[in-house]
Amino acid sequence: FAPDITGFSIRNLDSQDMEKPESPLPEIRGFVEVAKRAGAKVLLGGTAFSTLPREMLDYMGGDYGICGQGESGITDLVAGIAEGNVSPTIPGLVWREGDEIQANEPNTPGFGQSRPDWKRMRRSNPINALWPCCVVTKTGCPNGCLYCDSAHLMGRKSKPREPEAIVDDFETIIADTGQRVFHLADPGFNSDLDWAKRVLEAMIRRKLRVCLNTVMVPMRGRFDDELFSLYRRAG
Repeated sequence: FAPDITGFSIRNLDSQDMEKPESPLPEIRGFVEVAKRAGAKVLLGGTAFSTLPREMLDYMGGDYGICGQGESGITDLVAGIAEGNVSPTIPGLVWREGDEIQANEPNTPGFGQSRPDWKRMRRSNPINALWPCCVVTKTGCPNGCLYCDSAHLMGRKSKPREPEAIVDDFETIIADTGQRVFHLADPGFNSDLDWAKRVLEAMIRRKLRVCLNTVMVPMRGRFDDELFSLYRRAG
């Protein structure tokens, strides 16, 4: 349909497998080349892009990128492209300036004040997928482990969403798709133990009948018997 702009959200730099390391980046660069040959401006984003924004824009040959959260930045960028005048002040913007690639500091406020409009997404029902549906519960991570980019991407301060808003998302998706297997997208669901318990208690109150998986932090003081009892009862 000859779009003016094509966006690529790139999640992984590699396969995270030391024995058989593989990278999806060459294949993705091939898709970028297809879009460029069709005359579209190419926008790049996602967690992999945000980890190495300058290097990724250069390697992929994209026109622009947004590192970090892009909910507001991408609308400003698209408006600037349409008007032929992209503002260099957009948070997280990555762009070419002559032979140099410039990158602004990203905007990473978390998702505490935002609600997704799930009805705008076309969702299938991938029964055999490991993570059929993902709901973001918290961003940011205080731990800064060497093998993980979560703290680099979203900051060292945890930014949790309200438990009731999280459970509202579950109910919307269940009503829309019937899907009941969920991944809680969180760098360490139990890094704030009291908050994690509040989320699970909200799920139990709503009687969602779901199957959950998430990332847990195996650190002293971040888990107890009550947490795992609630986790089991929640799903």
